[in-house]
Amino acid sequence: ANVQQMDGGSFWNSWGLGTFDAGSYWPGCGLGPDVFTQLQGWHQQYVAPRGTHASGNQMRHDSDRLSAALDALRPLTSADPQIVPLTTELLKVYVEEMPWLPMFGTSKFVPVDTYYWEGFPTADNHYEGPWWWWSLFKYIMPHLEPTGR
Repeated sequence: ANVQQMDGGSFWNSWGLGTFDAGSYWPGCGLGPDVFTQLQGWHQQYVAPRGTHASGNQMRHDSDRLSAALDALRPLTSADPQIVPLTTELLKVYVEEMPWLPMFGTSKFVPVDTYYWEGFPTADNHYEGPWWWWSLFKYIMPHLEPTGR
């Protein structure tokens, strides 16, 4: 392998054009049961020829099965009971086709102190990832309630 360090402009331009064989990009993430908004860019409708800017699917992975799984999720709300089983099937396609090799780890314990505030995500109520340092904390804020202590 020939590793090439790049400045930000070159790095993201290469990502958009697809002019790479491998890269340390972060093309998806899922923080809850409904991952559609995070993974919809993998749909084959976003595949663009290499050398032209892609508005999604910069990996140029053209998959009928993955696109069909995304199409099944597209019309559903996050509260729909089909979200979990359909997302499970979508992730099975990812594992089988392996268009992306996730090599990062963000699974970690996030301790919270519920003495003053309650309503944080828990194992039994996993409405959002527990990471307060990401911008998605705005989805946790409406669930927090003062304990009155």
